[in-house]
Amino acid sequence: MERYAVFVDAGYLYKSGCKLLGHDGAPRQHMTLNPQAFVQTLDSHLAGKVNGSLLRVYWYDGLPQSGTMSSDQSKIAFTDNFKLRLGQINGFGQQKGVDSMIITDMIELARNGAIGDALLIGGDDDLRIGVQVTQTFGVRVHLLGLGSDPSQASMSRYLRQEADSTAAWDQLTVTTFLTVAASAPPTLAATAGITAVTSASPSIAQSAIENAVDTFVTQLDSNRLSSVAQHQSGTGDKSIPSDLDRELLKVARQAIGAPLDTQQKRDMRRYFNTKVNSLPRGGQTP
Repeated sequence: MERYAVFVDAGYLYKSGCKLLGHDGAPRQHMTLNPQAFVQTLDSHLAGKVNGSLLRVYWYDGLPQSGTMSSDQSKIAFTDNFKLRLGQINGFGQQKGVDSMIITDMIELARNGAIGDALLIGGDDDLRIGVQVTQTFGVRVHLLGLGSDPSQASMSRYLRQEADSTAAWDQLTVTTFLTVAASAPPTLAATAGITAVTSASPSIAQSAIENAVDTFVTQLDSNRLSSVAQHQSGTGDKSIPSDLDRELLKVARQAIGAPLDTQQKRDMRRYFNTKVNSLPRGGQTP
C-alpha cells in the first residue's frame, strides 16, 4: 500500500506560526496546539497532492535541559499517529540534533520503501541534503512553510529549490490548529497581593508560595490542566511538565523575593499537585 509521512520541525512551526499570528517571539508556554485539528488541516492540504494513506507524523522538538517534557510534548507523545522525536535544548535556548534526526528518518524510510511521498514542514538549509538523498530513492518531497506565500515563509531559498513542490499555510489556516495567548498572564505575586518576604520566617515564606500557587492554578485553563494529568499518566510519576514548572518557580520566586531552596521547590511541587488533583473533573475550581 502506498503511504506518505509528515516530518515537522516543531521549533520552526511554533516560531513561524506565532509570527504569522501577530505574536512574534511569544514564549512556547503561551501557545496551544491542537494535534487532531493539525492532522485535519494536513489532510485537506494533501488531498490530490499525494497518493495513499498517512504512515505517521514525525514530530521533532528539543527536550528542555531539565530532562522533563513540556505540556505540548507530552500531548504529542500520546496522540495517535504521532511519533515524538526529541533533540536537546542547549544553555542558549537553541535546539540541537533535530535536523540530523529529520534527515536520518526521511532517508531511512525512503531507503526501506516505506513511503512514496514525504511532507516536510521546516525551513533550515541544513535539511537540503536530506531532501536530495530521499529523492534518489524515488520519493517525492513536498515542502510546506508558514507564511503568506512560500517566499515569505522563512524557508531557505535553496531548500525550496530542491523540493518537488512548495507551499505555505497562511494565517487563516494556521488558526485552525494553533492559538497564542494575547499576552503573558499578569504577575501572580501582585495579583495575589503578595509582598516579598526574603527575610521572613520559613512558615511565612511557605504561606506566600502556597498563595502564589493557588492563584497560578486558578488561572490555568482546562487544556493546561488536562496536560498535567496526561503528562503524569505517561511518566508514571508526579513530575510537572517543564513549561509549567518554570512558570511555577517564577511566580514562587516573585512571591518571596528570592530563589527557592531545594526543600521549598519540593514543597511547592507537592502543593501544586495536591491542588490540581483536588479539582473536580473538568478542571474548574470548586
